[in-house]
Amino acid sequence: MARTQIQLTEEQHRLLKAAARQKEVSVTELVRQSVDFWLANFTAEENYTKALGVLGRFQDCASDVSEKHDEYMSEVWSR
Repeated sequence: MARTQIQLTEEQHRLLKAAARQKEVSVTELVRQSVDFWLANFTAEENYTKALGVLGRFQDCASDVSEKHDEYMSEVWSR
């Protein structure tokens, strides 16, 4: 594991300690769980947003989408 330091407001620290007590885990474990949750949702949201960007972009190429799917997706994902 990597060690890191963060600075929280007094209110954030108080609420985090209370949540950790309620869940019966350490503050450190709660922070790790929170980071995991955020990363999973950020990635999913980002991918969803990029996928929405594809809709309607290749209407003139509709006949070859099944053949050039990877090419078209690569163009969108690289942005």
